[in-house]
Amino acid sequence: MAGQTLKITAHDGTVFDCYLALPNGTAKAPCIVMSAGAFGVNKDLMEVCDWWASKGFMAAAPEQW
Repeated sequence: MAGQTLKITAHDGTVFDCYLALPNGTAKAPCIVMSAGAFGVNKDLMEVCDWWASKGFMAAAPEQW
């Protein structure tokens, strides 16, 4: 299952992207939060999130830069 990129607003009003992959059905806890490298959230990181979602976990990869 492919995830989607969401816009998230921080408490200070800053808006950033976060790739979120959700499993089919009920998710296992906890959610896995991936840390992006120097080049941000790329295709490889999105595929890792999608893989975790295929195993029943929520996986998020927020843009940090």
